Amino acid sequence: MSRIPRARQILPVGILFFVLGCGTAGIAETPESDAVVAGSDPAPDVAEQAPPADAPRWKGSARESSGAGLDQLLTLPVDRTYTVDRRGGMTQGEWRARFAAIRDDIGEEQAALEAAEQRMDAAAEGGQWQVAPPIPGQTGAAPGETTLDFKTRQEIRRHRSEIERLERRLREVEIEANLAAVPDEWR
Repeated sequence: MSRIPRARQILPVGILFFVLGCGTAGIAETPESDAVVAGSDPAPDVAEQAPPADAPRWKGSARESSGAGLDQLLTLPVDRTYTVDRRGGMTQGEWRARFAAIRDDIGEEQAALEAAEQRMDAAAEGGQWQVAPPIPGQTGAAPGETTLDFKTRQEIRRHRSEIERLERRLREVEIEANLAAVPDEWR
């Protein structure tokens, strides 16, 4: 006979009590104000009553009677609007995030371009002519260096074209923002 740890014996009983407790949680006594006694008129609905002149501006305030229902407590003030200002289908935060993401990408590409240009300058040490591919029959840079120079030049071209693409994208977003009348502080 194997010994079952005590926690494994108690767990099913705890789950049973939890399930029974959740099942009876919805069954609660109704307050006297909500109960309908046979032969009597039901209590008038609080929402149907006209508020007194000194009543607060919104339903569900602490100054109302303690018999406020859940619907009244969850009602927002009547005289306020809770809409979000949107321009072009986006909020201020969304516009800012969009502009910031493009500008961050441009900054990263510019930093990578500067690093590649510095590597190119370091490879060129004696001047721009050492970066050219070796001419057959003449002494020049070692074959490994020319390959590095070629890769670095290709990397520089890629970074420049990516910067141009991102700047075009930034201009497109600025045009879109202008058409949507997005204020400058959202950009």
